[in-house]
Amino acid sequence: MSPLQGLRIFLERDPALRPASTQAGFARLVGRSEVLIRAVEKGRSKMSRKFARKISQLLAVNEEWLMKYPMTGNGIPSADGGKLTHADIHRAVGRKAIEPVFEESEINPVVQDIASHQLIDGLLGMVKAEFTDYFKNPDTNASDPFPEILDWLKKRAEDRGVLRNFDTRDGDTSSRKGDS
Repeated sequence: MSPLQGLRIFLERDPALRPASTQAGFARLVGRSEVLIRAVEKGRSKMSRKFARKISQLLAVNEEWLMKYPMTGNGIPSADGGKLTHADIHRAVGRKAIEPVFEESEINPVVQDIASHQLIDGLLGMVKAEFTDYFKNPDTNASDPFPEILDWLKKRAEDRGVLRNFDTRDGDTSSRKGDS
């Protein structure tokens, strides 16, 4: 097995990284052709130092390990010498999603998709923690956050043409498309 195949299998194990686990998705992520990815994986084409460096910088994987065919060792070494984790890749991809914003260049769609999943997961975790804390330790001086949040969700749904009725006074939580 080639290092690229091993890396793609590793990416597939994380739902947020899964879009980059196919040959086509990986090719889009690293800005190369699917034909090249296939050739390198099959050993018909040698991994160039420049290509290995690009993958290493993008995914935090060890550059030297990428240059070896067939894949050697147990696990995938990270760029910093430890064992590669999905968290290492998330941090590296997150940086790559943020850098173009400051450089005014285009964001790779696969990186943007992975970063979006990371952002959503992070926000959901934060909301869950805040609501859990609110229910355990209600601040009697603070306003109830639920009406504001529900109003915002309703406005977003209406703006997109999808109304979700969350009026719990009558127990109705139906969803209606285009119904106001």
